[in-house]
Amino acid sequence: MKIVLIRHGITVTNKKKIFSFDDSLLAEEAYPMLDELKPRLKEFASFKVYSSPFKRALQTAEYLGLKNIQTDKRLQEYNFGIFKGFTFEEAQAKYPIEAKNWIENNDTIAPPDGETSFDHFKRTAEFLEETALKDEDIIIVTHYGTITMALAWALDNFSLRNKFAPKNSAISILEVFLSDNKNEIAYKGIETVNAF
Repeated sequence: MKIVLIRHGITVTNKKKIFSFDDSLLAEEAYPMLDELKPRLKEFASFKVYSSPFKRALQTAEYLGLKNIQTDKRLQEYNFGIFKGFTFEEAQAKYPIEAKNWIENNDTIAPPDGETSFDHFKRTAEFLEETALKDEDIIIVTHYGTITMALAWALDNFSLRNKFAPKNSAISILEVFLSDNKNEIAYKGIETVNAF
């Protein structure tokens, strides 16, 4: 089976390098970029579609003309907690201790009211394991952080999550093979990253 990961179109908060709010919307510049992606998606027309429930992901899925979109909270972006709405530099200035602790060990330390990186990985992996065992080709419209976690899941290595940089309005493709009795994943890997 194939898992096609689409990062949502660019937002105003992406442009300003702000930790996005859950309801951040697409910027006007997102639409021409998404128009370029539309023809590439024709080969995935029969795929089942999932999306993060955040507005920017749903706006992207709808603009791309994807149908029967199912949302799942496990596909949400990393929860930056009290850092939402700030640039990294602003968060450091306003919450110096919390930002320092988080940067030094975000695997196990969360921003206040947020989540750890490993929690984000676990929920992403849980969704992917669950859907992979259904052996259906799927499209997932989601976020930068969730895609990096999915790519790390494909390589069975959480520590590789920071080695990827999925672009707005781009796709990454994973391939998953089940065991002969289809009750476990036999092999998974990355087919293409940031491909149009």
